[in-house]
Amino acid sequence: MGHAIRSKVIIAELAKKYEVIVLASQRAYKFLAPFFPQVHEIEGERLIYGRGRVKRVRTVLSNLRALPRVFRVNSHHAREILRRGWPEVVITDFESFSGLLALARRTPLISIDNMQIINRCKVEVPRGYKRDYYLARLLIRSRIFNVSHYLITTFFYPQVNAKGTYLFPPVLREEILQAPRSRGEHILVYQTAETYEELLPVLRSINEEKFFVYGLKAKGEEGNLFFRTFDESRFIRDLATARAVITNGGFSLIAEAIYLGKPILSIPIKKQFEQVLNALYVGRLGYGRFSENIDQQTVRDFLSCLDSFEERLAAYRQDGNCLLLRKLDQLLPGDGKGIR
Repeated sequence: MGHAIRSKVIIAELAKKYEVIVLASQRAYKFLAPFFPQVHEIEGERLIYGRGRVKRVRTVLSNLRALPRVFRVNSHHAREILRRGWPEVVITDFESFSGLLALARRTPLISIDNMQIINRCKVEVPRGYKRDYYLARLLIRSRIFNVSHYLITTFFYPQVNAKGTYLFPPVLREEILQAPRSRGEHILVYQTAETYEELLPVLRSINEEKFFVYGLKAKGEEGNLFFRTFDESRFIRDLATARAVITNGGFSLIAEAIYLGKPILSIPIKKQFEQVLNALYVGRLGYGRFSENIDQQTVRDFLSCLDSFEERLAAYRQDGNCLLLRKLDQLLPGDGKGIR
């Protein structure tokens, strides 16, 4: 959903000047379809999780079995787009089908995402994560290629080691940019891996704290746990008024929490290196803590250091989405000539 949320910001800006055709799958399609007139529901890859980690073999096998359906559905949408006239430029947020269409039609392709930082920058990787790093790099390289320009969103700034690559602050929705922030009493918890069984017992054991829990299929209250179904307005309000955030290593929520000055305890999904990298840099920058596992002592130690994390976060600055949008505007002149 992080990809879809930031794509909505980009699409809305592009739609002020251009006709935009949107390709999205699964929850991203349901999220974007109400806002834009031309949204096609394509088939995309799926990740399979279990016990807080990516099940790599099951993920690969599941996606291989789905290939005939993916080819059939996506080919239909490609033909529909061709009938209307082929776009002059394709922009992808780590979505491979649009990249293949651009390659097939030799259309200029722009990548806007946070994943390419693994492939096109010199990131610091601890020895224990080297294998996952090289695997992630290989997968990223094989997923999207023949890109004209890489616009990478990030909250940390390693050395760029590839041409045509530019680093920008994260793309944030207007609701986050305008959210009134305060330091409330609750801690916002966001967990998308529903089988992560260790989380709730740990939170229950810290009964003096109040946790607002998003992302799990649960409702109501249970002692100090307040389960929230997803509502965008309430989620942003709970985030902007939280004392701190406990989450996995997903980029979008980490970026929003940093902008709003909220300390972060990041427990990334195992075997998903992009999340591990985000969590590592949260710790290195002093914005919070990175932990491979969650237990009571980890949470208590994190909460005892909130003042120091807040001090580091107070120095963070970002002028909305201006820098990235300005660069995109330079790449997409309004004279009909396409990409520069």
